[in-house]
Amino acid sequence: MSVLEIRALIDRAISIEKKHKYFLTFLEQNPRELHSSIQTSTIDKPFKLVSFVMTYTRHAPELIQRTVDNSKHYGFETYVDPVISLIIALFDTDNSDIKDDDQLLIVVSSAYLTYRFVEELNDWLYGEFGKKLITSDFTDANLLIYAILGDTYAYRLEQMITQVCEGFNAERDQVADELIKKFHQLSN
Repeated sequence: MSVLEIRALIDRAISIEKKHKYFLTFLEQNPRELHSSIQTSTIDKPFKLVSFVMTYTRHAPELIQRTVDNSKHYGFETYVDPVISLIIALFDTDNSDIKDDDQLLIVVSSAYLTYRFVEELNDWLYGEFGKKLITSDFTDANLLIYAILGDTYAYRLEQMITQVCEGFNAERDQVADELIKKFHQLSN
């Protein structure tokens, strides 16, 4: 799957959400407590959160591309390519079995994992080589998405991130393959 195909997948999920408002309805019926560092008014809060989710998710393909480009610039492909392959595989699901009302949830989950994997990889590369691939800080955005996804589901995603990060030095590919299977099972 290419970055262009990921963009198309995200655009499709967002189009479905704009038309049917599944995720908006879910947030209206299940209000979220946000991290204390995140301030938003209660007026149209669910609408603002869905708008943020869409923007956050739309930027994931650019983050993937920027990470790849910067890894080539610094000669970090050996370290970055397996993580990028994992990220792309997370988006590469058979969406024909996924109900329309779950489309946005699936792509925002993949986007969240994208941001978090890049964040962790960035920190690891900085620790190892003193260079960062990405200078942006996604902490607040990730905290907000974590809250929107809900503690139980987001915690499972964080566990997947921890497992992959532990595998940065050893058995990266095997760990990544197992996690792709787990993510697809979690998505169904």
